[in-house]
Amino acid sequence: MSRVILVSNYTDSYEVNRLIQESQALGVHLELLHMTSLLVALKPRAKHQVELWVSPSVIEAIAKRKPKKKKFLIKPGRLSLNLDGVIGVLFRGLASKNVQQNRELKRFVIEFFNERGIRVFNGKILQQPSLNKLWQHADFVKYKIPFVPTVFSASKEALAQVPKILGFPVFLKPHKGSHGRGAAVAHSFKQLKEKYSQYEFPSYLFIQKKLQTRWDIRVLVVGGQVLGAMRRIAGKDALVTNFSAGGSVEVYELTNLEKSLVRRIIKTFGLEYAGIDLMYDTEGNVYVLEVNINAQFKGFELATGINVAKRLLEYLVM
Repeated sequence: MSRVILVSNYTDSYEVNRLIQESQALGVHLELLHMTSLLVALKPRAKHQVELWVSPSVIEAIAKRKPKKKKFLIKPGRLSLNLDGVIGVLFRGLASKNVQQNRELKRFVIEFFNERGIRVFNGKILQQPSLNKLWQHADFVKYKIPFVPTVFSASKEALAQVPKILGFPVFLKPHKGSHGRGAAVAHSFKQLKEKYSQYEFPSYLFIQKKLQTRWDIRVLVVGGQVLGAMRRIAGKDALVTNFSAGGSVEVYELTNLEKSLVRRIIKTFGLEYAGIDLMYDTEGNVYVLEVNINAQFKGFELATGINVAKRLLEYLVM
């Protein structure tokens, strides 16, 4: 039986459960590899310079907390001795309190599988800094992809320029993070200073012109191709449209203009799997909000009826 390793810090999310469910239907053995269970060994003169060890105590602790997942957890010990039949690796849900640590560890995990010729899904972009909003916008500028007018700075003194550049209202969000966490709106310079002081620094804070539409478009990409799209509508008094934050969702038919823009983004970032978010202003101009290579798909499956988990696994094993 073909094996697929799912690297994740979450063993009981909707996406993990759906991938397990569909892997069983497809006859694929899905195994969970928890990032916190790993020890990295670097051997400069060896054929394979990166070795990974899976901690027995961590696996036992996870199995105790989630007994139903025990049979899906990868076996403890030297990982390279337990790779027979592995045809691919998925990364899913690596957010934690120590994002930087995860990012650094992930590079070695990807290299471990690359050295052994095992395919890593979205492997190229996973190693790039384009995951965060700051680097994405650098690429938006470079490749002339339309984005929302933006100011960012780690200095409170620079806020004085915001009214001249963007006007009000403005939308504030951290340059790292997901699910709309940390989002805020300021309608005046006084509010902007108050909201700004609530964020932790040093970090870049994104300040953007607030688009007045209360819906956006989430396009899901699998295998470098558009799988479908949904409209996300912000809930009453909500600042963000995210389904996970209470937004409602419905199936959406992309226009030719939107399809062309999405194809440019797929090519620019080399995407295998991603959620691409688009939004319009009141004048009918379309902007790219974000490219999310760790996009959740519960709302998308609900809105479109498309079996995302199955399509992901089929692409990986084909």
